[in-house]
Amino acid sequence: MEIAQILQQRATTHGNYKDVTYFYRQFMKILSNNSANLTDEQYMALSMIFGKTARILAGNPDFDDHWKDIAGYATLVANSLESNQ
Repeated sequence: MEIAQILQQRATTHGNYKDVTYFYRQFMKILSNNSANLTDEQYMALSMIFGKTARILAGNPDFDDHWKDIAGYATLVANSLESNQ
């Protein structure tokens, strides 16, 4: 599959790239200004969750993979917190 075809296919689920980057940048500004108490794992998970959230807002909110990925990143942090107790 050609790159152009892949990008066109992803746009139907992930949204317009420019829109996704705008939403993501706004989330990351908030995260960067409020991350002092976060572990590296928490910071990374939130960053990935924000990327998925940006795709939901800009693309197809019914694409279940975005929601599953968000649940996965949140579960990774929850598991890490449980193992540290």
